[in-house]
Amino acid sequence: MSATKWFWWAPRHLLVLFSGTMLMLATTFGWLMWRLLEQGYQLETQHTQERLDSAADFTASALGNE
Repeated sequence: MSATKWFWWAPRHLLVLFSGTMLMLATTFGWLMWRLLEQGYQLETQHTQERLDSAADFTASALGNE
């Protein structure tokens, strides 16, 4: 039986189960990708803040030594 015939004549509950499973997986992976992008943005912001703090400390110590 070809794949086209199987999908056409397959019991409907199997098609619904397959479609529901694929939708759930796509939603889960989409949510995980969104979280990963958010965490990357937060990490970039944290590194920028740490560089600014380090530059401020260096500047303060350089001015304090004069």
